[in-house]
Amino acid sequence: MNLIKEVEDRQRFIEEVLVRLCRRQAKVIGDHIAPMLVDNGGERLMRKPEVILRTGLSESTIRRMELAGKFPRRRQLGLRAIGWSSVEVEEWLQNPQEERQREK
Repeated sequence: MNLIKEVEDRQRFIEEVLVRLCRRQAKVIGDHIAPMLVDNGGERLMRKPEVILRTGLSESTIRRMELAGKFPRRRQLGLRAIGWSSVEVEEWLQNPQEERQREK
């Protein structure tokens, strides 16, 4: 039981660090990108490293599943920046099988 709690605590810590890094990167790139990372409804856009860490999937698996309609679609944030809706990714994490069955 303690091991599960420790893993969950570490995962939360890593997620917080990734959020801070994404925000810091957005400030360095420019103010025009920063508002796109968090929209008015509280939905946050997750960058690729965070999605990979959160889902445990590789970049190529995410892309393959995305093209097959089995994973949330990416959004273009700039010329070389993409992100995924945190709400859509969390919904997918809650029940990935439901997403797969919905597409059939």
